[in-house]
Amino acid sequence: MSDVKYKAGSAIVVSDKDLLALLDKISDSLGVTVEITSGDRNSVPGGGSRTSDHLAGRAVDIHFVGMPDARAFGMLRQNRKAIFGEGTMGFQVIHHGPHTQTQGEHIHIGDNADRNKAGFWTEGLGAASRGHYLRVEMP
Repeated sequence: MSDVKYKAGSAIVVSDKDLLALLDKISDSLGVTVEITSGDRNSVPGGGSRTSDHLAGRAVDIHFVGMPDARAFGMLRQNRKAIFGEGTMGFQVIHHGPHTQTQGEHIHIGDNADRNKAGFWTEGLGAASRGHYLRVEMP
């Protein structure tokens, strides 16, 4: 049974039904509790992008409760086919690492039809990669 929860004390909204279904699938497939730390936004936080999918209501930031984000990202990649399906992947998954230019380490998942953005990415894993996005796996 899926276990998806919102960060305690937050007023986070996630309007994208495909993302919510995906989070349930992640929780069920991996046996983890998914905590949503950010969803739809109407402003850009420090270090954020003015073209963020959050502003269009098509992105979430998450953690797996009790698990480092690097391990969570690895599990998502390892179980890619079971979670995202075969063939095309319409999602962008980013591990914003400990040196991220955004609001702290997290996993970002965007429901994005833009094939140039889809796949698995990293940013801020080391000081030299702060603000630099690297695609580590194509869709």
